[in-house]
Amino acid sequence: MKKTIAAFDIDGTILPDNSAERIFIKYLIGKGELRIADAARYFMHLLARLPLGWIRATKGNKSYLKGKSSIRLAGLAEECFHDGIAPRISDRAREKIEEHRSRGDEIVLLSGTLDLLLERFTEHLGADHSHGSILTTSDGKYTGEIEGIYPYGSAKAEIVQSNYSLDLYDLSASFAYANHLTDLEFLGLFGHPALANPNPRLAAEAKKQGLEIIHF
Repeated sequence: MKKTIAAFDIDGTILPDNSAERIFIKYLIGKGELRIADAARYFMHLLARLPLGWIRATKGNKSYLKGKSSIRLAGLAEECFHDGIAPRISDRAREKIEEHRSRGDEIVLLSGTLDLLLERFTEHLGADHSHGSILTTSDGKYTGEIEGIYPYGSAKAEIVQSNYSLDLYDLSASFAYANHLTDLEFLGLFGHPALANPNPRLAAEAKKQGLEIIHF
């Protein structure tokens, strides 16, 4: 018998009104870990990569972490998750995850969230699999680059197709939850897709495409 999954986006979905990375950045600023030089590096990187596309220049831009100790940031990520992120996870999302777990669905987290934060989500929510932004390191420090593809837009669909073979998984009987127009290709791979927390424009698009609407 083939396996089924329930795939959840994070930002704007199980975290309805926020971004885990944004919360973490504010936390790092408050701890004095991010300074003006880090912000300047981010914007220089952004300008240099704009010709490659807005998403790669912005969402895939982790240059503000360049040179930071991976061990120190792992500790700060743990603190930030416990104090500032976990309390913001939607209770309704938690209930939905438990509902799918009780059905026997494998829980998958698929998001552009930094891997050092995604590890905390995975453990906290008891997810079976997770896919996020894998930060590269050199000599124990972050390089500011991402390994592999950034999980956004069509890349999310690629990740599902690469990791959940139709020989082993029945996607037509599986579920997916995400909150953005760019997630439609990803959602379209599943037999039971739902658009989470949509604004009026997205809600209208969801109705056109026959997507379930859910509020977390």
